[in-house]
Amino acid sequence: LRGGGSGCKDTDNGKKDEHGDGCKWYTENDPDGEECGLADTDNFQANKMCCHCGGGTGKQPTPAPTPNPNVCKDTHGDAEDVDGDNCEWYTTHDEHGEDCGYHDDDDFDAYEMCCRCGGGS
Repeated sequence: LRGGGSGCKDTDNGKKDEHGDGCKWYTENDPDGEECGLADTDNFQANKMCCHCGGGTGKQPTPAPTPNPNVCKDTHGDAEDVDGDNCEWYTTHDEHGEDCGYHDDDDFDAYEMCCRCGGGS
């Protein structure tokens, strides 16, 4: 729900859309808000009146940022190479990845774990 539980109040005050539904219907039956505004009338505008559709009155929730699926993440966890360095060292000090693989040990594989070295997730 986009607006539920945030302190926002619906302002439909008994007004209904062209199907006879108020803001409560959108909150309970339209999880992605895809129906918001499609059945508006002169007296009912879901996007202005219903918290779930981004309207209403009061505090609106701030949506969490969507993570960029194209951003690589190092996967070394607590593992370190033979020098006590992790993927952060390669990212910061090995601009072209020339040291990748030369300092690996039993629990650290730079090529598999570090984005700088072509690994990560």
